[in-house]
Amino acid sequence: MFRAAVYLLAAAVSLPSSADDNKELSFATQEFSPFSYEVGGVAHGPAVEIVKSACELADIKCRVTVLPWPRAQKYVSQGVINGFFPIGWSKEREARLYFSEPVMHTEYGFFARDNRNFNVADKLELSGLVIAVYGPSNTSRTLMELTKNVNGVKLDITPHDEFPFKKLSAGRVDAVYSNRLVGNALIAKLGLTNINYYRKHSDINYYIGLSKVNTTPDLAEDYMDTISHMLTEGIIENILSSYSVFYRETATK
Repeated sequence: MFRAAVYLLAAAVSLPSSADDNKELSFATQEFSPFSYEVGGVAHGPAVEIVKSACELADIKCRVTVLPWPRAQKYVSQGVINGFFPIGWSKEREARLYFSEPVMHTEYGFFARDNRNFNVADKLELSGLVIAVYGPSNTSRTLMELTKNVNGVKLDITPHDEFPFKKLSAGRVDAVYSNRLVGNALIAKLGLTNINYYRKHSDINYYIGLSKVNTTPDLAEDYMDTISHMLTEGIIENILSSYSVFYRETATK
């Protein structure tokens, strides 16, 4: 649901424009609560609202589809779909994508069943642990980088985001490495009561990406300039703060 007040504010400010009245973009996202999710076959969530708001403000016709993440990435790389979100930045992706400014912020960290006394700042403390993570993904690649020189650590990488938390709850792994907000949402969804967020490892920014394969530079610039405008004018902050989980995030900063 878009907020009338947001658009009244946006309408009063000059925005990038184009003579092309038939501008169109297609986007893919995934089941990634609380950022994006599907309800009744329709994409919802703050990330979806940001993407659609930018489309409306830039006068671009947009379509957003919720897909399994491997398929979403495949379609973008093949040029079937223009863009996807929310994504982390990487050098590999930068070569193939136009990136927005960061539109959302959270953190990666560890979930555990009890008060395990491991120190994330000290890689040696991870030795001997079995750590579950969703992947292949930016999350799993970050964990692999963190643990690449740690002897005795075992990574349990699974293509389903619920499995790591189910395994942790059952005691089959020692910890889960995850986006904090996503992990908390999965714990609530699964009704798990014996898992808590244990410790932060690193900050993470999320972006919107558009493929260089099938998105013209001018159209990408129009869209990304609109995202920048929304950040400058506080429109994205207003969207995020209207969702309780993100309101709590901004209220504690």
